[in-house]
Amino acid sequence: MVRGGSLREAHEANLSRQFVAPFQAAYRQVTANGVEQLIADSPLAEAQWTMQDPFGFACRFGLVS
Repeated sequence: MVRGGSLREAHEANLSRQFVAPFQAAYRQVTANGVEQLIADSPLAEAQWTMQDPFGFACRFGLVS
């Protein structure tokens, strides 16, 4: 993000860099390590794990007794 602010406060010239840089970093990580590793190293891994066990998810959040 823009240092000390938000995208709304960013100059137009900085906007494309703010959007492009994270995508470039993700593409580099995928190229180096593969999609599976990118997911495993991200918050998506827990979401993926949770969705593989719906009953465990329900228990974890007290939705079943």
